[in-house]
Amino acid sequence: MENENIQNMKRKIIQWFLFVLFLQLAACNCASTSDYPDSFSGPKYHFNKVDTPAAPDYSHSDNWMFLPADPNHFDVDLIWLNPTTFVSDSLWNMPLNDEQSKQGAINDFESMAGIFNESCNIYAPYYRQACLSILAADESDKKLALALANNDAARAIEYYFEHYNQGRKFVIAGHSQGAQHVLELLKHNSTLIENLDRMVAAYVVGWSVIPDDTLNYPQLNMCNSASEPGCIISY
Repeated sequence: MENENIQNMKRKIIQWFLFVLFLQLAACNCASTSDYPDSFSGPKYHFNKVDTPAAPDYSHSDNWMFLPADPNHFDVDLIWLNPTTFVSDSLWNMPLNDEQSKQGAINDFESMAGIFNESCNIYAPYYRQACLSILAADESDKKLALALANNDAARAIEYYFEHYNQGRKFVIAGHSQGAQHVLELLKHNSTLIENLDRMVAAYVVGWSVIPDDTLNYPQLNMCNSASEPGCIISY
């Protein structure tokens, strides 16, 4: 009888130890994958590439906000990357079937860059822009969502130069998130950098170009006059 009591006590100790271990592991797991609070307006989970929308295929015209009917109407092209229009509490990046966000991008072009219609052939890709809530997101989630969007912008640029540019001069412009992507492309995209001799100007509007940018990337030059070609205009 005494041995049976001892065995029962041992089993209870083991069960209690396993229960405490389970609670510790659960707490550790919650700490490493903590959700965002209810007050956060964006997705409540950390960025996960598995859950991202399908990538755009830029050989399909419906993945471009604007393509010119006559690509030779003007001697200069405009490449436009739109600011953030995507708001979501479930996705970090915009799916390409989000018609409301796409219409918002069209409206923003007309209000911000529509004047280029009078002088340039317009090439404006849709891309899986990061949602507005990245402004208050963890830095890792913000970087990953923006990197995904920038990868789309880079592929659109590469497709443009391979299939559309045909040796014409070009302007590249963006506002806010779009301006950030323009700056990153000017720093890192080899296709764009190889064609900078034909760039009229880059408009990086609503995003900062700091001294370290021009110091570390010699291909970046700020404009000093209205007639200076191949430089950056930013404010």
